[in-house]
Parts: sequence; structure tokens; C-alpha cells
Amino acid sequence: VFFFFKQKTAYEIKECDWSSDVCSSDLDIQDHLYDKAHPDIFSLHEGIRSVVDECEDRFTVGEIHEADWTKWAKYYGENGKGLHMPYNSSFVWSEWDANVFRSRIVAQEEVLPDGAWGNHILGSHDDPRFATRFGTERVRPGAVLLLTLRGTPTMYYGEELGLVDCVVPSGMEQDPWGKKHPELNRDGCRSPMQWTLDPGMGFTRRGTTPWLPFADPSTSVETQLDDPASALALYRTLLALRHQRTELQMGDITMLTDNTGNVLSYARSLDDVTTFIAINFTDNDQPYTLPVESHQLLSTHVERTGPITSIILSPNEGIVVESGG
Repeated sequence: VFFFFKQKTAYEIKECDWSSDVCSSDLDIQDHLYDKAHPDIFSLHEGIRSVVDECEDRFTVGEIHEADWTKWAKYYGENGKGLHMPYNSSFVWSEWDANVFRSRIVAQEEVLPDGAWGNHILGSHDDPRFATRFGTERVRPGAVLLLTLRGTPTMYYGEELGLVDCVVPSGMEQDPWGKKHPELNRDGCRSPMQWTLDPGMGFTRRGTTPWLPFADPSTSVETQLDDPASALALYRTLLALRHQRTELQMGDITMLTDNTGNVLSYARSLDDVTTFIAINFTDNDQPYTLPVESHQLLSTHVERTGPITSIILSPNEGIVVESGG
């Protein structure tokens, strides 16, 4: 169930020539004075939260586009009475660099209010897909990252297939903003989901043209389900591992250092159980030494049996290992 609330006059309306391209939407005619991180917005969210709290097992999520960490954290509200989860989009705005990702993970942890729970996303309906931004070779390490960090992961549909943006022919554009600003068109990440390889790809009927082209007609949920090496198989394995291991769900996170600066590594711990994660952010082999002797639970690339300590991570490899073997 979704609740939608509208507050009057969160902005001022400016004079506008409606016949021009400048004023073609409500967004364009607003002087954005009060509708982003203004103190009044937080009391509005508290009001929404109070309504939601009248029901059991309800959860509020905010699509918050806020790069200032201190302002972002305010959306949780005073004494945790605001949004349960304001989206953290910092990975979407990042370059693929281990140190940059490490700094953004640490930044969120540092500003979270007492009792608040963080979150991570790799993509959204407003941004080029993860595989388009960083390359299809990064789909697998990205999956390990998203599903092992502390906080709630949100998967944008198609990420589990490794989909890239679709190519939209001229004249098929749907995004109103993109029609005005082609360089900012968001249609590419909004292509229909690909369920089968049948005509219509399980999304629509044979002979029906969907509102946007399919991104990659060569793949689908159906075909990847039968492929143990597929992106979908990896996502399913990671989700099962997260479900099985409580430290990956609710454990603390400790950022670790590595020998090169090219490997992002961290520990997830709960009670006496610790799991280590290491992700090679480069296209080259990288040496990595675990803090203690461990046993591999999952790798995106290499099977390793027996106890391990010092290893060579393959290009773009992500591993999950259990402390102590």
C-alpha cells in the first residue's frame, strides 16, 4: 500500500510563458526555495510517519536526492520519527574506485542517528544503469557489494540480469525531461523487464510494441535461471547467503585496509561470528591478505577450497569468506 501526501506551497510559482520550451512542466515553473531540505519538510515527514505507525509492519522510504550527508541524515527525523529510510544514492553518483566507495560507506555510517538503519542502491529509474555506468564486467562485484554491506539493499529491476540501458530510436522518446534535454534522457534505464525470449519477452503479447525497446533481446530471466554462471544465479546465491547468515543482515561493519588501495574490504560481525568481504575494483590481479585464516563461502570468479589467508584476487572478483574456516 502506498500513501501519497501533498503539502501546499512548498515553492513559489514564477511568471512563465507557457508557449515556450522553458515552462513545459510544473517543475520548470517552480522557484525551488522551500522544497529541498527545508526545516518544514521534516515535520511533514513526521506527520506521514505518525499515520503509517498506526498500522503494523509498515515502512516509509524517501526518494531523497541529497548529497550533503548531514542534511541527508536529518530525514530520519528527530528521535527517529521521520522516514524509516531515506534513499542513499551516493553510489549512483560515484566513480568506480575502491577508495571513493570506501569513503561513502564510512560517511553514511558516521552520520546515521542513533537507532537509524542505513541503505544502499546501485541504480534507479533516474540514472543510467549500473552496467552502463561501470561496464558489464562490474556487475558481479557490484552484486557482492550491494548484498553484503550493512544496511538495507535496494535492487533496481534488471540489475539482477546485468542489463544495460536500451537504445531509444529517434521518435520513441518517452521521458518528458529527456525530450527537452536529450543529453539527460532517462528512457535508457526504463526499458521493459525481460522474462523470456519469446516475442514480447514475457512482458507483453506477441505483436505488441512496448513503450520502450528491450535492452538486450539475447537474455532473460528464463535463460539466466538455467545458467549457473549468470548474473541472476549470483544474485540468488548472494540473497540466500544473506538470508542464512545473520551477521550479513544485522551485524556491525568494520572497514579493513589492504595492500594496494585497489581492494575494498570489510568485516561483518555479530556475536562471535565474522564474515570478511573483499572486492577487487580493478581489471588486474590484486594480492590480498585476510586478517585471519578463513574459508571461502562465495567468489564471483574462483573456487577455493581449504583454509586461505593470502590470495590473488582475479580482475573484478568479489569474495565472501568465513573467519576461522
